[in-house]
Amino acid sequence: MLSNELGATVYVPDILLDNSNDVRRIERSIRRAARQAEENGFAIAIGNLGTGNGPAKAQAIRNMQEELSQMGVRLVTVSELVGKVR
Repeated sequence: MLSNELGATVYVPDILLDNSNDVRRIERSIRRAARQAEENGFAIAIGNLGTGNGPAKAQAIRNMQEELSQMGVRLVTVSELVGKVR
């Protein structure tokens, strides 16, 4: 694999946030990612907030903030994970 030859770390998303405008459906995906983060120490969930269903994803994240906090799950950018997880 090219990344191995270059010594690069590859991060693979665990959860792709639903391509949906249904806030509740997106919240379920975020919960799956949070449970995985609890089990593994981290999870990568990706989704574009800028277009299409971005407003629904942003609303779902706002709705989930307290629940995630109670679970001890913190949202970070991928750049914050670089070099910390393998």
